Amino acid sequence: MELGHARNADFNGARQDGTGLWQRTIKDGTRSSTARAFLHPARGRANLHVITGAEATRILFRGRQATGVRYVRGGIAEEVSARGEVVLCGGAINSPQLLMLSGIGPADHLRRLGISVRVDLPGVGRNLQDHPLARIRCWTSAHRPVDASSNLVEAGLFCKVGAGLTAPELYFHFLPVAMVETLNGKERSAFAIASVVLRPKSRGSLQLQSPDPATAPVIRAGYYSEPADRVLMIEGLKIARALARTRALAGIFVEEALPGAAATGDAALEAYIRETGDTLFHPVGTCRMGTDPQAVVDSRLRVHGVEALRVIDASIMPTITTGNTNAPAVMIGEKGAAMIKASPASRV
Repeated sequence: MELGHARNADFNGARQDGTGLWQRTIKDGTRSSTARAFLHPARGRANLHVITGAEATRILFRGRQATGVRYVRGGIAEEVSARGEVVLCGGAINSPQLLMLSGIGPADHLRRLGISVRVDLPGVGRNLQDHPLARIRCWTSAHRPVDASSNLVEAGLFCKVGAGLTAPELYFHFLPVAMVETLNGKERSAFAIASVVLRPKSRGSLQLQSPDPATAPVIRAGYYSEPADRVLMIEGLKIARALARTRALAGIFVEEALPGAAATGDAALEAYIRETGDTLFHPVGTCRMGTDPQAVVDSRLRVHGVEALRVIDASIMPTITTGNTNAPAVMIGEKGAAMIKASPASRV
């Protein structure tokens, strides 16, 4: 607020920019994962069987209809059949990987690997998006332990840089973690302020490097491939620096450790971003929803060109959300479940 940003008590309210406390998945004072909230209460149901220690390797078909999944557990291949539909929830990396291993994807790429093409869907594995992150780190005079129930990122800032924008462009975390760093052989405590580009223009992709399911795909994230994202992140580091030097933090700020006072000017900040840039771990978009030739699923999350197969995870997002992707992924799951329940196949 000292820098002119408005207080925002509800980032899901009338406006999204401003500073305030984050809304989190907390229940009874403890962070609640999707496993705790959804899976654990349902574990006793007769229609739920969870297989762990297994890796899906291929979708099984009868003609155009998906009929099951092959997986490996303990080195042994096993299969499970579907009475209704097969649903992929492998996320933005594993869902497109499994589609391509099953012959659904860019035809030329699959043929080069000796995989029989079932459906030529060039968009599988493309449109990869993520939230790039860069941080400043500051030495602090205060060693303050964080409570065990903390989410570590309790508050922060959404802000707009350009004029006439309808949504925030940058997102800042203040990390009050007592991160122990070593300087000249001595341990010192530090805090960090992270800047995140919320609506990146850059796009990446992933492809198979082998028809062997145990071989990881090749991921080309494409961070900062669009110059506008680099320009925006440089502005983000400038704002993070200003935040660290506010009167509000004067009681704990000692000096900037990274990138350090010597990093002046846009060229130095860009070099620092290239050297230390990170991700907020929000990959989405590689099986995107739509009706054009690059789309992978339709508006009901059904894979184009086949039957009884859906993708229900963050990979179906056409564009990344202007904020964290966890809650939107949960909502995609809820919406997808409702679609399955409403379909005739779910009543087989």
